[in-house]
Amino acid sequence: MAKPTAAGGAATLSSYRVQKAFSINFRENKKLRSEIKLIENEHIRNIRQVKQDIKETRIWLENIRESTGYSQHGLRPETATDQRKTRERRKKLPPRSKTTEPQKVFNG
Repeated sequence: MAKPTAAGGAATLSSYRVQKAFSINFRENKKLRSEIKLIENEHIRNIRQVKQDIKETRIWLENIRESTGYSQHGLRPETATDQRKTRERRKKLPPRSKTTEPQKVFNG
């Protein structure tokens, strides 16, 4: 039996073609691993961003819930209508006397 030669025979682990294929494979695997790492990091960043958005929305909704309705002190939050009514009441009140101080009237 004749030994196969490098030109037309089976490739051995030490042949140039096999070494070149291993080298190419190694470089491609390295590129793919780095791409996978980038995708995983982007995925993690997206998850963190969504969690942050959920947290901010929860805080925002909690603030809205706390500022609507009546407080535990029996006071409700001032709305734009309340502020307008307060301004109208102030306009209707007569101006205070600048000459009479309330402390002098009551203390004698």
